[in-house]
Amino acid sequence: MSKSEDSVKVYNEQGALVDQVHYDKSWPDAKGNGKTLSLIDPDSDNSVSTNWVAADNFGTPGEGNL
Repeated sequence: MSKSEDSVKVYNEQGALVDQVHYDKSWPDAKGNGKTLSLIDPDSDNSVSTNWVAADNFGTPGEGNL
């Protein structure tokens, strides 16, 4: 993914877009330092940077994100 800006799109099994988010370098935690960003509340507006948090351990494979 880009260090300055990018988009993430999630599709279901039928290929329909179910969610998307666009971030850019103005997001506090999107610095391109390898940390995973996690949405704090799935019911919140994911286009707002303050609704995301960076993982302390750079990623959480096989674990909960928060």
